[in-house]
Amino acid sequence: MKKIVNNIYVQYLFIFVFATVIILSPYMLGGKSLISKYDALQQHIVAIKNIRLILEKILEGRFHFTDFWSWNIGIGADQFQIYSYYGMGDIFTYLGLLFKDYDVSFAVIMISKLFVSGLGMILFLDWKKSILTYLYFLEL
Repeated sequence: MKKIVNNIYVQYLFIFVFATVIILSPYMLGGKSLISKYDALQQHIVAIKNIRLILEKILEGRFHFTDFWSWNIGIGADQFQIYSYYGMGDIFTYLGLLFKDYDVSFAVIMISKLFVSGLGMILFLDWKKSILTYLYFLEL
C-alpha cells in the first residue's frame, strides 16, 4: 500500500480530485454552471448539440457527406470545418457526448482536458529526469 501511495500518478490523482472539488464546490452548492452564458452557451454548447446530432445520423446511416454543407450557417458553410474548431475530432468531446445534460457534458470535457494535460506534464518531467540522470552517470 505504501508503494501505491508513493506513486506520483496516484498522488496527482488525489491532488487533482481534491483541488477540483474545492474549486468547483461553490458552483455546485450554489447551483451554478461552469458555462458562461455568453461564450460557451452560445457557441460551444450549440456545437456539441450539433455534433451529437451529426454523429447520431452517421451511426443510424441517415447522414451523407453532402449533408456537411449547411445553409443555416451564414450564407452557407461546411459544418465539418466549423465543428472541427469546436471539437469534432477531439476525443474529449466524444467523452462528453456520453452525458445527456450539456452542462455536465461541457464540464466533463473541460475537466478531463485539464487532468490529461497535468498527466502529460508529469510524464514529460519524469522522462526529463530519467534523461538527466542517465547523462549524469555517463559523465562519471
